[in-house]
Amino acid sequence: MYHDPFYPIREALNDLVESILGFFSVFIPAVLILIVLILLLRTSIRLRKSGLSVGLEGGTPGIVFGRFTKRGKTWPPLRVYSPIWEEGHVGIFGGTGDGKTSSQLIPSMRSLASGMIRTMYRNAENDCAGSFCIDISGDISSNVDLPNKIIFDPFDLRGTPYNVFGLIDSLSSDDEKNDALSKLAYLIIPEKKSGNAAADYFANGSRNILIASLIAFYHKGWDFIEICRHIVGTSQPDLFSEIDRSGNHHAIMYINGFVRADGSIDNNVAGCKESCNSAILLFATNASIAQTLRRPKGNETGITPALMETHHIFLCINEDYIDLLGPVMRIITAQSIQYLSRRSLQAKSTIVLYLDEFKAVGAIGDFAGAMARLRKRHVRIVLLTQSLSDIESIYGKSDRKSMVTNMKYIILLSIKDVDEQEYFARMIGKHWVNQKTYHGIMGGGKISVSKREEYIIKPFDLATMGDKMILLYPGGHMKLWKNYYFK
Repeated sequence: MYHDPFYPIREALNDLVESILGFFSVFIPAVLILIVLILLLRTSIRLRKSGLSVGLEGGTPGIVFGRFTKRGKTWPPLRVYSPIWEEGHVGIFGGTGDGKTSSQLIPSMRSLASGMIRTMYRNAENDCAGSFCIDISGDISSNVDLPNKIIFDPFDLRGTPYNVFGLIDSLSSDDEKNDALSKLAYLIIPEKKSGNAAADYFANGSRNILIASLIAFYHKGWDFIEICRHIVGTSQPDLFSEIDRSGNHHAIMYINGFVRADGSIDNNVAGCKESCNSAILLFATNASIAQTLRRPKGNETGITPALMETHHIFLCINEDYIDLLGPVMRIITAQSIQYLSRRSLQAKSTIVLYLDEFKAVGAIGDFAGAMARLRKRHVRIVLLTQSLSDIESIYGKSDRKSMVTNMKYIILLSIKDVDEQEYFARMIGKHWVNQKTYHGIMGGGKISVSKREEYIIKPFDLATMGDKMILLYPGGHMKLWKNYYFK
């Protein structure tokens, strides 16, 4: 047999190589994982300064924005979110079909149900007490399983009724109640500066008739629908006589403006009365609305804004009836904000308002001011709309700017308007890039490098982002993957 003197050496070398390869096969992936974890930790620490966190689904409840990576088997589904106890309103901008509801609103509301993990320095009182959500066509409530969930559908005769006077009944003084009744009238007949003196006169006149009627008959114990039906079914002279006989000086004051110096009634008062009738016709004539907008009977439970402290309220509106039910949406949304504006500054738990299809709600008073006030009362607003122009068409340019200023976080899913693309591109910012210039043969074939400033994200790139989105936050911006609930 041939004896190989180098056999032991080769065997030892083979064993050494196998050991080294075995070491690196474990060491390199471990190092890569460690590097990724360190980077994630650094990112998490940086984001935390802006009220953001990174975590897995089913963890801490919060307002969910998006994912670090595309959903798949390679990486865990890490999401970027704002913990529910943090402060700051959210604006979500995107067109129809861009995922405002499916990638933003539903995942956020689901986190309220699945968020069972509590950090060492937090407890349950810092979590979400309740919420209010405008739910178009019921898609949200049907895909979110929350405890203490209440659904209000204006056409569901077997459902829980909404008590329009519930907030007003809870007020302690007549002056507060009269002020709230006046605000209710402004929700039904919003103040609009049309530039047409005649149109403004009839709008103001019809609103004054409504305010006078609401105050006079509310204090007689009547319910909201009952008052609306009485106004529509009573002639102007008889209605004014009843208000006068009520002896309520606050109510009478509103109709005294129609009386001339000689004691006669303004000739245009009939037109104002007709305008008032038109504004409340939905409440006076629709049988379903009459059954669902009322005070509770007996032991029945009625929905009021105060229920947000312990329940999650869904206002379900059929998409086909958005225009018709605009006044209903406006009343319930505005009363929720009025209630929360009176919330104690010492309140610890958070209440979230998810306002989908914000344009359909219409004008609800000083919304920009409400955003500033509610932030101090542990209330967060998530406003979903297609564009800035939708907000501006209702509130004007000045209030629109103020609203955007009060949004701590802005989500861009797609921006179709060219001017708005430029606006958000400026908001994201610019950076310096190197530009190489080739000087050709006459220039000796040299290449010079200069710097020029350009948008970090080009405006036209905001038009179509597919499954990606952009999050703007106080510390900067980041690109994320949309977090569709059904994928």
